[in-house]
Amino acid sequence: MISTYVNSQKQFQSCSNPNTPVQHSNTSDLSHYQEQIVRESISIQPPQIHDKSIPRFLLAILRFSGFVYELNEKNKSVKVWLFFLFIMLFVIFDSLVILILNFSHTERKISLTHLCLKVFSLVIWICMRRKRMNMKILLRKLQPLHAPAHEKIFNFLVLIIVAIPLVYSTTFTIYCDKRFFSTLLAYGNKLESLSGLILLIWIKKCLQFLIFPAFPLLLSLLFTTMCLRCSLYFTILTKEITEYSPHTFGPEEQRNILRRKAEIDDILDIIQEIFSVPSFFFILGYFVSCCRAFAWNLTLRVKTPIQWLTFIDGVIILMSLSTALWVSGGLPENINKLKEAFYKKTHRRIIFVGTSEEPDLRKELLDKPDFVLTGCGVLFYRKSSVLAAIGALLTYTVLVISITHTRYQ
Repeated sequence: MISTYVNSQKQFQSCSNPNTPVQHSNTSDLSHYQEQIVRESISIQPPQIHDKSIPRFLLAILRFSGFVYELNEKNKSVKVWLFFLFIMLFVIFDSLVILILNFSHTERKISLTHLCLKVFSLVIWICMRRKRMNMKILLRKLQPLHAPAHEKIFNFLVLIIVAIPLVYSTTFTIYCDKRFFSTLLAYGNKLESLSGLILLIWIKKCLQFLIFPAFPLLLSLLFTTMCLRCSLYFTILTKEITEYSPHTFGPEEQRNILRRKAEIDDILDIIQEIFSVPSFFFILGYFVSCCRAFAWNLTLRVKTPIQWLTFIDGVIILMSLSTALWVSGGLPENINKLKEAFYKKTHRRIIFVGTSEEPDLRKELLDKPDFVLTGCGVLFYRKSSVLAAIGALLTYTVLVISITHTRYQ
């Protein structure tokens, strides 16, 4: 394809050169060549995102959700994401109707919590959808970076997350009060058919769990994967610096390190721009969901399979929250290690070699402020944030339990 583009350019140049004998030099031929060049360049512009940028299953989730702008063979935009948007809007509207028609105060509080979590997912989707062009740029910049050897495990984690709605909806349908929940999910209408009410409960619960927590869990996994890729590259640069001797770590080698670090800095800026708002809302949703799951299980003495499954879901969400904060919080630490290694090596070069005539490139690296990923500028992702999140989670869970016990005494 590229060779065709180059040949067409050469043909066009030969036609526009008056000193070259040309058989087809009229205006129609020139316009024909121009149209051909435009067609060839258009066919080159939308290449597909390569699977090396992120794990393959995560890339498939991005395409299904509409977060990657792609064209098909006919240069038309793919509209698969409309189906996912329809599911999300249906679940939110369904939760809103159930909230309005709820039968008891207890069920109304549960429905309000569910509705808030679904709205969080919608906000995340809107923000990610608006940044889809940035996402395409980010995925292309990630392609040259080294992928961790264990990154294939993320494909397995994607399958587990996708299976969560199926497992939960099946377990819930088997052990729940089918008459009560079918009437609740049917907006107060009683269903006589047993197969009909089972199918209604299973489908609605599966869709609800797909929107939350499965959808935020997948985006959290994507966020963690990208941060882990950047952390690995900083580690590689630090290792390369330590392998240089003071005599071989000259200005050209220093510029090479700084140039490669600048590429990662650009990637981190794009990650911050894309995930600033989404990361804030999926962490907030995680926090609310964990408080609800743990408080509900600790206030009830008799444990049913549904309660155990809810508790397991809370543990999975807490693990995802801790992992996302730990990996993203490790970026400033790896950057500081790189700065320290660069400073030590250049300092030893000054002592043992003498670099009075060489430019001092340390300022280019050391004077730059530390980079920290944030959520809407409110949450700062550091490793210490894991303990802060767990502490706040325990505090609010105990508070909810104490309020519940006081109310029922």
